[in-house]
Amino acid sequence: MVRIIKEHYSPKYLVFAYLIFVQFSFSANIDTIFVYSVSMDTTLSNIIVIPENYKNDSTSFPVLYLLHGWSGDFDNWNSKTDLSAYSDTYDIIIVCPEGGYASWYLDSPVNPKSQFKTYVGKEVVEWVDANYRTINTRDGRAICGLSMGGHGAFYLSLEYPNTFGAIGSMSGVLDLSTTRLVDGIHELLGTNSRVTLDSFSVFYRLNWPEKTQPFILIDCGLEDKYIHVNRKVHKRLSEMGIEHSYLEEPGNHNWEYWTSHLETHIQFFKSSLNWKSID
Repeated sequence: MVRIIKEHYSPKYLVFAYLIFVQFSFSANIDTIFVYSVSMDTTLSNIIVIPENYKNDSTSFPVLYLLHGWSGDFDNWNSKTDLSAYSDTYDIIIVCPEGGYASWYLDSPVNPKSQFKTYVGKEVVEWVDANYRTINTRDGRAICGLSMGGHGAFYLSLEYPNTFGAIGSMSGVLDLSTTRLVDGIHELLGTNSRVTLDSFSVFYRLNWPEKTQPFILIDCGLEDKYIHVNRKVHKRLSEMGIEHSYLEEPGNHNWEYWTSHLETHIQFFKSSLNWKSID
């Protein structure tokens, strides 16, 4: 089944007013955490947002992993929108991992310092579960990203199907051959082989093991340069009979679109996974 979402869950002006209210009503804690990577032999910075209710009891909380795009870093989302308001409103932990300047969330076969599939999909998740009260099951985790991070959300879900129960892609570059940055991806992979490139591209890998298919939300602006790629993935998923939700609205490949759609993704995850803190 395919759900075509035609509008946000809430009118935008109400969401904006509500976030102004919660900004002064809640006080989620935003920290920088330093997570060592065995795979890259280095320590990297990540943002974590802990809801106010975390300190009030001993319950465990769902976690949203929020990925940045190409040329970005771990602090992008935190600098562009009020993550504390979302953390408090929905009682979730939000983690913004460092994903590298142009890693595409892959493990490079030729660069030992670019192993971001392992780092984000395994090492950061394990560290967060070990150090915070999380719901440490796949239904307790969602992963979402923009542009390169949209590809990353899909790719990490495919590589770690038992880790994430839901994925969201905003303006995702879901076919790596379609980006002007493809030369950098060839360098990352150590070859300009189209066969190799496609083997890492999520468009050609849309097949999860039995009973591990996540809830999926694909979201792209009508004026976005990657709208055709997102429509292509939507069409392929439909042809394969893979249930997913698809949203396109007026907007471009920019932070105005991504920040205005973040709550739509959080509400989708909360509804799909029945998110709530548990004892």
